[in-house]
Amino acid sequence: MKQITGMKVRKIREMKSISQEYVAKHLGISQAAYSNIENGKTGINEEKLFKIATVLDVQAEAIMKFDTEVAIDACMKAKEDVASTIQNLKKEKKHLR
Repeated sequence: MKQITGMKVRKIREMKSISQEYVAKHLGISQAAYSNIENGKTGINEEKLFKIATVLDVQAEAIMKFDTEVAIDACMKAKEDVASTIQNLKKEKKHLR
C-alpha cells in the first residue's frame, strides 16, 4: 500500500512539474527522506498525506483516488490539444501575412 501511495504522489508531483526538493523543503524533511516516501520505503500517515497534498495543491482524497492511467490519458490529450492549437495559430499567422 505504501508503494502505491508513494507512486501516486510521485506522478502527481511530476505532472505539476514540482521538484522533490521543493516538496521536501515544505515538509521540513530532506530530499532523501521524501524520495523514500515516493519509492515506498517510508509509509505515509494521514498527517503527512495532508501535508503533501497541501504542498502539491491537491486534496488528500485526490491522491488516494488517483488513477495513473487516467492521468496519463489526460496529459496526452492536453498535449494533443496544445499541438493542435499551435498548428491552428501557425495557419492563422500565414493568412494574416
